[in-house]
Amino acid sequence: MFSPIVSKSSPVTILGGADLGTDELNISLSQAPILVAADGGANHALAAGLDVAAVIGDLDSVSEAARAAFADDLHFVDEPDTTDFEKVLSRVDAPLFLACGFLGGRLDHTLAVLNVMLRMNKRVILLSADDVVFVCPPGVSLTLPVGCRFALLPMGDVRLTTQGLRWDLTDAALHPTGLVSSSNEVATPQVRISAQGPLLITLPLAQLFAAKAAVLAG
Repeated sequence: MFSPIVSKSSPVTILGGADLGTDELNISLSQAPILVAADGGANHALAAGLDVAAVIGDLDSVSEAARAAFADDLHFVDEPDTTDFEKVLSRVDAPLFLACGFLGGRLDHTLAVLNVMLRMNKRVILLSADDVVFVCPPGVSLTLPVGCRFALLPMGDVRLTTQGLRWDLTDAALHPTGLVSSSNEVATPQVRISAQGPLLITLPLAQLFAAKAAVLAG
């Protein structure tokens, strides 16, 4: 257990170094204005003229300009077996994390981020230019517009029952190499999910509020 570098009672935005769209960072900061950069995310923060509470990581991707700009906020973590995303989550205390700059780059990096989300007991929502992604709590209810796309992606053995989707499932067995529900959609304004096992939910970026409510209720 590590002493926190940053400890906040309100949501925190984590900024990674992968590609960003035009809107997700501003949307994230409107809901979680405290910004922590994970390694190369400091370069994005500098380019956007943003202040950071900390820059955490092995710092191998931080530009010289960002090193100079954030010299007092750099926190080098020498852990070759963890990603910069995990370094941040393990050293920042907050009730909720909104994470940008982690879905727009290399596939292996994205998969590693999803691995960390599923392993760590943290409330995290990933944002990209198009999507929000979060770990499904065991039981959750979401208020969503009819017709909204809704993806259920198992990351291991999952038992799943849904209500309110176009293609509902009842005590279904899902698995990454078996049944998934990647292109479902909302059929009623209230969607209920009961799940056992590691399951990701993906919604459009516009449904961040619904994702936040689900994650905080879980």
